Amino acid sequence: MILKKNSIFTVDAFHAHVDGWKSMKREILSLVDFDNKDAKREKNLTYTDFNLYATGENIPDSPYKRLFIDLIHPILSEFRNTVFKYEKIEGPWCQRYEAGDWHSAHDHGPRGYSAVFYAKMNPDVHDSTMFTCPFPTEGSVGSISPNVREGDLVIFPSFLLHTAPPHKSDEDRIVFSFNLL
Repeated sequence: MILKKNSIFTVDAFHAHVDGWKSMKREILSLVDFDNKDAKREKNLTYTDFNLYATGENIPDSPYKRLFIDLIHPILSEFRNTVFKYEKIEGPWCQRYEAGDWHSAHDHGPRGYSAVFYAKMNPDVHDSTMFTCPFPTEGSVGSISPNVREGDLVIFPSFLLHTAPPHKSDEDRIVFSFNLL
């Protein structure tokens, strides 16, 4: 008899760099209305337009959605053809982190995939999203923060608990997030 390894509990996430981000960054970020009074300020987060563009019936598209989705389309197309045949994109929404901001641990529900795109990210002063292992690991909770840089997209199962650690820099960090359902 030959003993074979069978990994039955794994969580796959996907990471890609969006090559055209440098040339589109100014234009896409100019479409985010960081002064919009209807954008919800959460207690630990300076700016998020999640409440405007993320979930619910008859939610309007954000001013930046078409340009942003067109930019990442090659990656989404590959993902849809090889990993998960999603039917719709929920979002995107934008979040800006200033010094002291953070986003508490949360997930995006039991189905589909979620994504975070690092629109303004300096790996020298910014932390990436921290993902929590969904399985017990010898009585402790393990976590992973992927090495990312500006223009990177990380796609992960929506059930995966994640957080944005406290932001310690005076340099803003900006991300776009969305769900694939």
